[in-house]
Amino acid sequence: MRTATPRHRGHSRRLTLAAAALAAVILLPLTAATGPYLVYVAVRRTTTITLPEPDGLYPIGRISQVWTDPQRSDPLSPTQPVQRRLAVWIWYPASPVDTPISPYAPGEWNGLQLGGLPGLGESSFQQIRTHVHDNIPTAPGRFPMVIFEPGLGFAALQYSSLAEQIASHGYLVVAVTPTFSANLTVLENGPVHQSPNGNPPSLETDDLHSGAAASDAARLLQIWAADARFARDQTQQAGRSTTGILAGHVDGRRIAYLGHSFGGAAALQACTDDPRCQAAADLDGTQFGDVVHRGLRTPLLLIGSQNSCITGSCTPTQRGDQADQQAASELITHSTGPVWRCRIQGAEHFNFTDYGAYYLAAPCAPCSPLDRSVVGARSPSPTPISLPFSTTRSATSGSRSSTPPAPRSPKSRHHRFIADRRPALLRAGDTCTAAAPAGRTDQQIRQSVARAGCPPRAALLRWSSESVSAGTAEGREAPYGSQVHHSESRACWASTNP
Repeated sequence: MRTATPRHRGHSRRLTLAAAALAAVILLPLTAATGPYLVYVAVRRTTTITLPEPDGLYPIGRISQVWTDPQRSDPLSPTQPVQRRLAVWIWYPASPVDTPISPYAPGEWNGLQLGGLPGLGESSFQQIRTHVHDNIPTAPGRFPMVIFEPGLGFAALQYSSLAEQIASHGYLVVAVTPTFSANLTVLENGPVHQSPNGNPPSLETDDLHSGAAASDAARLLQIWAADARFARDQTQQAGRSTTGILAGHVDGRRIAYLGHSFGGAAALQACTDDPRCQAAADLDGTQFGDVVHRGLRTPLLLIGSQNSCITGSCTPTQRGDQADQQAASELITHSTGPVWRCRIQGAEHFNFTDYGAYYLAAPCAPCSPLDRSVVGARSPSPTPISLPFSTTRSATSGSRSSTPPAPRSPKSRHHRFIADRRPALLRAGDTCTAAAPAGRTDQQIRQSVARAGCPPRAALLRWSSESVSAGTAEGREAPYGSQVHHSESRACWASTNP
């Protein structure tokens, strides 16, 4: 049942309005009631916040690029015709270094912070600590690409927790900030803001699948999907180069697309348009485009927030919910690859972003689609996918290493998406782990899971040649390459229903 939580439409604008209300509070004369609160806000916004530490074995490097696509003019530009230019951040597995960490939003990217008085109610980005080192050497080896697109209005840097976590496990996270759609993009000549064509007002509606919203979304989707494929090409070219940080480190055969909100829809479209795509994941984004009617031939992961209908399994109470459910159901029906679906109990739309780590003062916090009970004082630090070409590591190593992971055992015939959380954020009984040597049958694996004390109806969420992760769920996932099997998991991302 949907609660009164606002739908994931135009939340950045809604949050801005709430911030303006906070500014009005700040401007009120100090009273016995408002004075102590404003002092508290001032202290909280300048308190140092550290993003959750990634649990992979690799240190994390980060570089920024601005790429120009000579084959496309930019239809989103509000001025004269220009070629499409994109700011791209890349997180990558790095060699160990002894240098200071890099800032969260360096230089003019700090403009992502709410400006003026409203910014006084949000954590200072200068106080947010990352785990990345800019422009350090890449770890030995070639690494798969995960092309990431953010939600409408957001920039790639606002998903740093997610990118750091994935990169620490041996992936190149190539994150695009869609020019003229994001609230802020920084190109060679300085900051660029959103335009009406890039962030259409028509998308401020409950139902994105009808009327002007549907036509504008379809138009914008094609641009974003082309952005993702262009980022793929540029990253592959960087890997083939003889110079540069990524030279010789890009595995162009292993490509996946990942996105949040509208970026999730664009990720699915980019994957269906790319014959080299091997997996795709959509984080809480309703689907658009011909991918809905064509489906995907590759493994597909759909993760929704608690009340989302983007997985196709919900109890719709609004017209927009019904449209979301119908689109997801059609996508799943036409997909020929394995499909995993889950909704995270207690999660809201912003729980997929770094907003789980930011401090937001009232009235900003209640207006943001964010459940603080899920993230507590920290960001969720998710690992949303483990691709069919997952890198693996020694299960006995407790520290990061620059040694490339051993190749996946040829005896390992199951390939799973990972959907889990940092153990510190789990509730008792949510997940468990059991050892299972490669080559075991499903029955032998489940016996190992049972011996480890997992719930009797545990569904396999992760299995490699080293380990199995399991959690309470309904149904089970199909082996990679077999007939698609759809299950609505209650334990995906280690979050359970009572």
